[in-house]
Amino acid sequence: MTVAFGLSFVATKYALRGFEPLLLALLRFSLAGGILWVVWRFRRGPERVSRRELCCLALLGFVSLTVYFSFENLGIARTSASEAAILIATIPLSVICWVTDDSISVLAVAHHRRRPGYWRGRE
Repeated sequence: MTVAFGLSFVATKYALRGFEPLLLALLRFSLAGGILWVVWRFRRGPERVSRRELCCLALLGFVSLTVYFSFENLGIARTSASEAAILIATIPLSVICWVTDDSISVLAVAHHRRRPGYWRGRE
């Protein structure tokens, strides 16, 4: 999985030679969505998804995938694949989360150029 993640930046940089960044994101997720739809259609057992759940999933998919990868492709088009990978890899250094079975809580976000404990004494 790590190798596939690392190679995705190189593959994206190579694909950007022939496609615009936003068109590449559209093609990538259209292909992935088509493959997942086929897998979903041939699954055994009924899958019950309410209209509300479907709307929430569509919004989540748009924001978390489409917007993210559109900006990633735009960024990779302007820098090298290795620099983009390093920038993406540093995201966990900026956010510390606490994950439980039913929730994810953000415990801290790095405030660059601020001293540790700067929030103490505030009301």
